[in-house]
Amino acid sequence: MLFDRFHPFAIFLFAASLLVGLSACGDLPKPFAHEGPVHSNPLLKSVRTDSVRIEMGASIPSSIADPMSKSALNAFKQANIPASRTLDFVPSYIIKGGMKIYQDDASAPETAEFNWRLLDGTGTALKSFNLKITGDQTGWLFFDKQLIGEIGRSLGMEIANHIEGRKIQIRKKLEIPDDQFARNNQPEKLIPRFFIAEVVGAPGDGALSLDRALRRLLKKSGGEISYERPAATHLVKGFVNVSEEFHGTNDIAITWLVTAPKGQELGKVTQINRVPAGRLNRRWGDIAFAIAQGASNGIMDIAERHNRKRTQKNGLKIPYN
Repeated sequence: MLFDRFHPFAIFLFAASLLVGLSACGDLPKPFAHEGPVHSNPLLKSVRTDSVRIEMGASIPSSIADPMSKSALNAFKQANIPASRTLDFVPSYIIKGGMKIYQDDASAPETAEFNWRLLDGTGTALKSFNLKITGDQTGWLFFDKQLIGEIGRSLGMEIANHIEGRKIQIRKKLEIPDDQFARNNQPEKLIPRFFIAEVVGAPGDGALSLDRALRRLLKKSGGEISYERPAATHLVKGFVNVSEEFHGTNDIAITWLVTAPKGQELGKVTQINRVPAGRLNRRWGDIAFAIAQGASNGIMDIAERHNRKRTQKNGLKIPYN
């Protein structure tokens, strides 16, 4: 594998699984029941607070829209968020999918820009999710179904994470404080909440691919992802440096800088390896996942050490009544 020698802090593997259970109950007799058609699926007529309807625009051919939306549906299923493409499904969120294709040279692979807009149930725009990617060969949009599915899954997971973040913020606003004495005597558990600032210097789609993969793996590792910088406990910024070609290869060095919200440097994760020349000029694919897999563990290690110091420091405080 290309990235099999990472920084010592950055070599671990994580796996996570999610079991989803569904239950249903029967209808009770109603003396004045409606005699018309009965909709047996309650999701078709009831609004769930975290449900999604996916609508692909006319700019996306069905040969692309179908596998992409199916993969996105699976991503929402994994996140335990009800989702459907059925128009009479009444959701709390709506996704409007669009696509533009760029090709300056007819013999070169196409570049596709995907734009998925997230709206609330009333049609008010909340956020846009964009992905621009160039394939490996001409016509990839129509025969590389695996890549099309991965694009849909990645966008679906990113939107699912955003929805989950909104739910957490709402839930925190509605929480009722416990007894003050009991709360003060509970051990404090600090969960790192990361804001991924940017990835600088990556050629091809590296910045987007690394950003998406790192968000996903940090969350799997037990951290949280913040989409608002002020709400984060740790800021992460990536720096990519690719050398000039030498004997058919490029040296690549990636540094991940982890800081506190006020800018205090907490640590760095550095990854160095060699790849075939030009390999990273277009789609990074599995390379981005391999890099993020190693980086996420080093980043989590830095954040957890910082949180332990914060907890110990807070524990030395003497309360005064």
